[in-house]
Amino acid sequence: MDGVRTSGSTQTMPVDSSNTFYFDHPLDHIPGIMLLTEMLQAVRVTHEAAKGPLTAGRTRLDVQFPVMCESGTDVVLECVPDEVSSSWEVTARQSDITVSEARVTFTTEAGTGLDATAPRVNASLVHRQRVENVLLGPPRETAEASVVSHLVSPPPGHPLLANSPSVRSEEELIEAARQFCTLLSHHYQGEREDAQILWLSCTADLPRDLPREQPVSISWTPTTSRLRTVRYDLKLTDPVTDTEYGRIVNVSRCIDPATYRRLRSSQAG
Repeated sequence: MDGVRTSGSTQTMPVDSSNTFYFDHPLDHIPGIMLLTEMLQAVRVTHEAAKGPLTAGRTRLDVQFPVMCESGTDVVLECVPDEVSSSWEVTARQSDITVSEARVTFTTEAGTGLDATAPRVNASLVHRQRVENVLLGPPRETAEASVVSHLVSPPPGHPLLANSPSVRSEEELIEAARQFCTLLSHHYQGEREDAQILWLSCTADLPRDLPREQPVSISWTPTTSRLRTVRYDLKLTDPVTDTEYGRIVNVSRCIDPATYRRLRSSQAG
């Protein structure tokens, strides 16, 4: 990536395997949402140290997950600013392997909740075991043939509320979108409940620090595609005024348990 580079940061990513949000159920790898959250936190801290506090605005990001992030090996995060594009390049590496890379841009553009007791979708449909980690209400279909769900806040003390309980962070919105795609894979794409869903990439344009009291809906318009690798174009809106808050594009791939075991075995070798 081109541009004039100034000082950035390099740090080892903390991994708390006892965290019951990121490790909601047994995993043989570090989950993508934990990796993305730590990358965002690292770039926020680095940006503020280099350029001053972030103010209201939007966050645009494009993140790739080329390989799975393994447990038991240090993850090194590197943030490098690109002054020409006003973006940050963030890389996560294990030894000499890049497990994720992202471009993050903070802008000052203006942006174009339901409480923690609201009904939630069945946890198994979003690959969660603990109900407090489910961020979606039950889905419904609209007259325009879109599938819509509302966002539900996590309870007090939840890791997603660590920065500020009064707002929805970018990572909370992205995790809700990831869960929505998992739900869609099963409920509308016909994938088996034991299918493994690999998160390949995420592109987002989101408001920074969206007030929690504002209700948020997430929607998707079905396509005719039934491929195992699927692109989900998602929209976040105010369900009352239909004001658009942001967009997220997730690409994921569904594989059966036997294929997943073969994949992990080949990666371990």
